[in-house]
Amino acid sequence: MKVTLSKSQWNLIGQKTGWIKTSALNISYTGLVPQDSISGNKIVSSQSILSQFQIPTGWTPYANHMTINLGASKDQSLVGQDVEFSIVAIAHDSMVMAAQVQSNVGSINNPPHITIAVNPNGGKPMMSGKLKDWKPINPIQIKGKILEVLQDGTILTNEMKQQDKNNKQQNTQQAETTKKANNPTSIIQANKFDREQAIEFLKSRNIPQQAWDGILRASGL
Repeated sequence: MKVTLSKSQWNLIGQKTGWIKTSALNISYTGLVPQDSISGNKIVSSQSILSQFQIPTGWTPYANHMTINLGASKDQSLVGQDVEFSIVAIAHDSMVMAAQVQSNVGSINNPPHITIAVNPNGGKPMMSGKLKDWKPINPIQIKGKILEVLQDGTILTNEMKQQDKNNKQQNTQQAETTKKANNPTSIIQANKFDREQAIEFLKSRNIPQQAWDGILRASGL
């Protein structure tokens, strides 16, 4: 019996065996990042924001982005744009402190906010989304930029995207080559086996005898 795999099945096998690598770009989020949080190719805490608030002693500072969405940007035309925004309110509890953001950029969080700092004893940035008691403050104007950021805090660049695209194409080509190289018909044709040699080859590969006729016909034998 001749077994034919679909392209998606070959892709799945390729990913599991290493023929095809999935994207190496592990994008954490697309965010509105304060300009002074951009340090080379990394995201750091914004001192212009941290300096505006009294943070509890020992807390871990963040103050580095407002999340627009998780993963890659839903609108690639926005990436790299400069955006001015305002911090208009502050809220905190025993675990987290955050600043409410007002801008013309959307956010998956309501209200849009920047996590300022967290309590190292159990505090998590995601807890900012549960804060309720927002206290208005005099607006603080901040200049920012829309960026895609990887899990390790690295800023995703166009060069990295292009390299990832090239790697995907190379891996796909390698998968196709490997698929062809492991196809009995391709091997028989490439080695110009006669019928007897082809049968011996099929035996050596433990290919079921009921599949031989189809393979031999496809090989022109």
